[in-house]
Amino acid sequence: MTPSTSNPITSLVWKRDGNLVAEWMNSEIKFNETYKGRTTLNTTTGELGITDVHRSDRGLYTVEINGHIYDIEWIVIVLEEVPEPEVLARPLACSFNSDNCNLTCYGNTTGAGTVTYSWREDGGEWKEGERDKTIVNNEELKSVKTFYCQMNNNVSVKESEPYPNPFFQGKPPTWVIVLAILLPMALLGIGCDRLKNRRSCRYNDRYSVSFVLICGHGETDAQCFLILPVLLLPAVRNSALAQTTLAYHMEVGATLVLWPPFSDPITDTLWKRDGDLVAEWLNNDFEFYSTFNGRTPLNTTTGELVVQNMTVADAGLYSGDQHARPESEL
Repeated sequence: MTPSTSNPITSLVWKRDGNLVAEWMNSEIKFNETYKGRTTLNTTTGELGITDVHRSDRGLYTVEINGHIYDIEWIVIVLEEVPEPEVLARPLACSFNSDNCNLTCYGNTTGAGTVTYSWREDGGEWKEGERDKTIVNNEELKSVKTFYCQMNNNVSVKESEPYPNPFFQGKPPTWVIVLAILLPMALLGIGCDRLKNRRSCRYNDRYSVSFVLICGHGETDAQCFLILPVLLLPAVRNSALAQTTLAYHMEVGATLVLWPPFSDPITDTLWKRDGDLVAEWLNNDFEFYSTFNGRTPLNTTTGELVVQNMTVADAGLYSGDQHARPESEL
């Protein structure tokens, strides 16, 4: 803080809210104890400098020059930096089957003063908005991979880590599409008009074709893996031969999406990892294992399990099942 004066300065007294901060008289400089070691006073210009500013330094600063109160005052407001925000989704069961979801740019902004919020999609431009953002499950948004949010105040700007779009649908490679459509037809010589919305098709009483498509979204492209169709006789559909194991490599922080190959209407769903409960839906009640609670939406229509913000501890063997089935197929 620098007063402007054309007269030679012979004495200075700086105060905050009427309390002494620094004083220069008779060629001696004195500082209030709370300002010692971090305050400088220029006796030529009258400038007062304060480093390592604390919240307690806020207030009304005045100065007396040569025994006269200077006619300009300084109001000092001390702000905290904004925190690094985190994008949170509501409801917790938000998934690609939801019609819409709300994203919140979350962080403790106590002491940060007026905070503004901005959002961007993938590598796009920042657009100022509100703390909450509604995303709608439409064709345009399905091409967006990640969302970012940003907090801004007068002293700082910080942005979140990328948040995977629950509605994102990447385009699978051409060979995946060709295999998914042509191989079952080549095996049986007929098509299945129910293939579009199902992951298991029964062609007659003796044969069925089962397949699973699993996708996860990392920071780059979506990764999709197709388990090739398996022709099964009814006698072995529920045996160990009917089980399929997929080795799937995920990035930390990515989102894993698993679909069980249930072809019958789902009345209950049970997901386990290494034999331990992950999520369960039974008698219209949900139960989640503690480490998965709050980041593991479960779709009761399809049986789909979504594990968000993957950690190293989430690695293991996942199995999807129904209480009414003797063994899981995946």
